[in-house]
Amino acid sequence: LLHALRELAEVYDQELLCEYTDWNTLREQLWEELHNNHVGRKSCKQEDQTRLRFSIACGNIALNRATSNAVGLRAIDEALIVGHPLAADVLQGALGLFRTSSELSIRCGRSLVNNCSPTEDKVLCDIDQIHRPSISMFLTRYFGQRPVLITGIVESWPAFTKWPLIDFWLENHGLRTVPIERGRTYLSSDFRPELVLLQDFIHDHLLADGDGYLAQHGIFDQIPSLRQDVVEPDFASFGEDRTPPTTNLWLGPENTIT
Repeated sequence: LLHALRELAEVYDQELLCEYTDWNTLREQLWEELHNNHVGRKSCKQEDQTRLRFSIACGNIALNRATSNAVGLRAIDEALIVGHPLAADVLQGALGLFRTSSELSIRCGRSLVNNCSPTEDKVLCDIDQIHRPSISMFLTRYFGQRPVLITGIVESWPAFTKWPLIDFWLENHGLRTVPIERGRTYLSSDFRPELVLLQDFIHDHLLADGDGYLAQHGIFDQIPSLRQDVVEPDFASFGEDRTPPTTNLWLGPENTIT
């Protein structure tokens, strides 16, 4: 894995071929560049280089400098969140070296939701509701014509039974670092982004009715196994430009607004 990171540097960033002794300092410098609007003033090539250097620095910290499981795992997650996609495969391969399950997992059997089934009183607008429509019905009656609420789709997804369980998240992904947004809305004066452990997000926000919200983040790229729990509906592929549909996950407590 370290050799693969070195090959990335050899192809895309000759400066990183030197033997760094303080990858943590380099990571901190690059983090500041990525989060203090320096990137916005750079060309696309310079921004790509900054993100790739950040990924390589984090990879070296995780594989060669980490003093604990938590330090190594966080370095990989930071690289997956804000680093360059070119390094993602190498970083995903390194995840197998670390424990991602939380010690807080106690098989409590509790659920993150009270009711997984939508009810009519939650529908805020007067639109048609149809249950598991055929492709023909969807295309002839609704596609490109008017909105529709489609029911009965997700009950067969593995996510429908797995994701509401607290233990699923803690036992499989509790020590993963994820970006969340703090504040009831993005217009709130106290709105701010944070990086937190998934176990802390669950306990401090989902279970305690906090104000943290996981959104605007490609968590399916960071944790690819979650994508296997979602079955893409056929009618989601009928966009006008025929590009693959975008899949996203929003996870937050009640009363947050997106």
